[in-house]
Amino acid sequence: MALSEREKYDYVHNVLIKKFQLTQNSNCSALFDLDGSLLVVSDETRRQFGIENILTVLNKSFHLSNVTDENIAILTGFSDQVNIEAIRAACEKMIKLQQIVVSRKVPVSFISLIPRGNIFSSRLVSYIPIFHDSGELVALQTYSSYCNLFGITEYLTILQEKDLESVTIKAYDLPIKLTPRQHEILFLLVRGLSQRQAADVLNISRGNLAKITVESICPKFEIFDADTGELIDRAIKLGYHKYIPQSLCRASIIVLDNDIIDAC
Repeated sequence: MALSEREKYDYVHNVLIKKFQLTQNSNCSALFDLDGSLLVVSDETRRQFGIENILTVLNKSFHLSNVTDENIAILTGFSDQVNIEAIRAACEKMIKLQQIVVSRKVPVSFISLIPRGNIFSSRLVSYIPIFHDSGELVALQTYSSYCNLFGITEYLTILQEKDLESVTIKAYDLPIKLTPRQHEILFLLVRGLSQRQAADVLNISRGNLAKITVESICPKFEIFDADTGELIDRAIKLGYHKYIPQSLCRASIIVLDNDIIDAC
């Protein structure tokens, strides 16, 4: 038998929130209702995110209607249209992931590359469904922690703090000349992303990425048997893992659950 709205409310506010406040303050964590409204955040979340500012801007909810240019600029420090569009797309993807957790009742993990205060950082984030003792889904909890994603933080910090040319190596510096798209694919692969994850980051199909890798990139490294492992080894020896294309220096969400990627 389904819970009544009153039973859900009582359980969330008298059990979940009280338990959260007792056990989660040292974690970077938050609790949402099934509509995306924020119920409670930990002290650590307040410290790391300046959460009072976030609550004021977003009216305590994480909905598409709140992902406006003005709110993005306030929260991230970016006001140029290119970064705003990338951040908006990343936020929309996070909202979609919340909806997937609610509809499928499964946890989801991803890496978030969204700037705050004009500084890029990478965070490992998990969305966890929370159930009533009856088995009915009643809330969603998030956990996040900093992670070092293939050195991207250092590159992005340099880009923001110094007036430098594009991080992409100039053609005459490259041991083997690649197109911008080939460079993006190779960089992501040599830094440990799977083909599916790399395709998700680049917003292309996995088949298209595999075709470019095998038919265009491998031959340039004198690899003719589609051995991507050998490609990665040779690329690392030539230093391709050290240089990120500037086109990748943008907000993005990297979904870690292969079964979820195609649903985004």
